[in-house]
Amino acid sequence: MGVSLFIKELQKLKLTNMKVKAPKGHHWMKSGKTFKLMKHTGKFVKHKGASLEANFPIQKVHKK
Repeated sequence: MGVSLFIKELQKLKLTNMKVKAPKGHHWMKSGKTFKLMKHTGKFVKHKGASLEANFPIQKVHKK
């Protein structure tokens, strides 16, 4: 599926956020109002501010 087709499908669903899984060997760390990726070794261990998935807002159009 092309990126533009994917975006059109998202617009049809009227989603305002998208859940994004962290890449293998990484987890998301809450940093203020946003997230940063952090590498971990071995199995992920849940701790404050850490998650394997994070919600990101979808921007539908470019801001001028």
